Amino acid sequence: TTRFTSTSMATFDTVDNDDHNGRGNRTDTIRTKLEKAVIKVQPGRCIIAICNDVNPISEIELLAHMTQKKVYAVDCGLKVRNRPKPNQIAAAFVEAVRSGYWFTVLHANKSIGTLNLLENLMKELREKNLEGVHEESRVFICCLLYTSPSPRDS
Repeated sequence: TTRFTSTSMATFDTVDNDDHNGRGNRTDTIRTKLEKAVIKVQPGRCIIAICNDVNPISEIELLAHMTQKKVYAVDCGLKVRNRPKPNQIAAAFVEAVRSGYWFTVLHANKSIGTLNLLENLMKELREKNLEGVHEESRVFICCLLYTSPSPRDS
């Protein structure tokens, strides 16, 4: 089942996709859960997508296209020198939440610094009672859990 939780400190909502039972199409399950999360999660909160072996960005982009939303993605899986700088991420985040974009952090588990920055930005929004936040904006944090052995493990 899809699980939604919220903590008062970071105000995150989660979508947990580790319950796939082997029937049907896994990406349909991810899309359905993301769609429900977009509807249920209030502006000013994060949707955390934890997926096994599947990167949810294609599903997020498809869902955004179907609902005529724009996506701004930060990929923390890139080498550090190729990632946007914190001030660039902060500026893009502010623009996204004010414009109704879906701000998405991919491979979030690869950069605790980016997550700390995002937590601080979210706290600042909450302190300002979400002033200036577009009701259509959403923030996705995507973490991938790989269950297949890594080539480094052999």
